[in-house]
Amino acid sequence: MHSQPLTYALTVAQSLAREYRQEYFGAPHLLRAVLHHDVGLASELVVADIDAGYLGEWAEVRLEEAPKSLRVPEQPEADPAARATLELAELIALQLNRDTDPLCVLAALLKPGLAFSTDQLKSLPVTQKQVMAMGVSTVSIEKNEGEAGASSGAKPSTKSSSSAAGAGRFLTDKTAHAAEGKTDPVLGRDRETRQMAEILGRRSKPNVLLIGEPGVGKSALVEGFAQLINEKKVPQMLQNARLLELDTG
Repeated sequence: MHSQPLTYALTVAQSLAREYRQEYFGAPHLLRAVLHHDVGLASELVVADIDAGYLGEWAEVRLEEAPKSLRVPEQPEADPAARATLELAELIALQLNRDTDPLCVLAALLKPGLAFSTDQLKSLPVTQKQVMAMGVSTVSIEKNEGEAGASSGAKPSTKSSSSAAGAGRFLTDKTAHAAEGKTDPVLGRDRETRQMAEILGRRSKPNVLLIGEPGVGKSALVEGFAQLINEKKVPQMLQNARLLELDTG
């Protein structure tokens, strides 16, 4: 199953094909698309000390070199190299036990001789092995956090239980409200909710701050995000999350 960031990246790849007057989107379009700032992978690469900016420039050079077409469809399809890349990305996702996401696509793009030649890939500041290691470390972190949560939940202390019970009086479970149909759908805020999911899915500094004047829709955005969690339309690591509102008054 494609993750939401990858679905967005594929639409970016199609937009790039139209922008560069090309009938199909290929490997360079995919590479540039998964590095789009709204996709979220670029920030992960920066954390891993990988030059995402150079990768984007490298892809743009190949976009410029790709042949132009007189006929540019509204929804360009993938060329053979892009299709092979996406097929390999699905296999990599199975290997890493995660949804097919931009990281899996990047790992597939870096396989020598598939989308780019071995000589072309030698000029890049990252290898398939490095990207696969990023995916493995993410899975390990999630697994360890899950085990820690299960362990701590096995024998809760009386103190922590009573504290939770007391705090519960001031908490509203937004995900429960969404499950009960008590929240209204949020329209036209896909970009913001996607950014929230990407930030919360980071390995470091996964903190979201919603700012703005009263009445711009901050609370509605939170309720919409709770609805996405309930509908499992968020990354796998967030699909069992609970979104709680604290009444500070």
